[in-house]
Amino acid sequence: MKQFIRFLSIFLIATGSAWAATSTLNTSGSWSTATNWTPSGVPGSTTDAVVNGAKYVNVSTDSGIIKSLTLGNSSGEGAINMKANGVLKVSNGVNVCVGFQYHGRYGDRH
Repeated sequence: MKQFIRFLSIFLIATGSAWAATSTLNTSGSWSTATNWTPSGVPGSTTDAVVNGAKYVNVSTDSGIIKSLTLGNSSGEGAINMKANGVLKVSNGVNVCVGFQYHGRYGDRH
């Protein structure tokens, strides 16, 4: 029984990090394009999404829910464009770095 508990503990620790992933925008464009992210794939409910560098992302549909969102980096570059029908839900917090640009619905800058 002790062997099983030890195995289960190691298995849960090893696989726990696989459930929480980080996706970084690697090229400007649509949030919903899988190849715009590293690793490839649109961020999902267990994903920490990162938009930084001199890149921007357009959210033009209901893009679902992600775990967390980090916008910008130490140099404050990057932008997120929320289009008229754009929806992005974040379950665990948004981290915004100085100088990051947010473009709201209908072209309003906030």
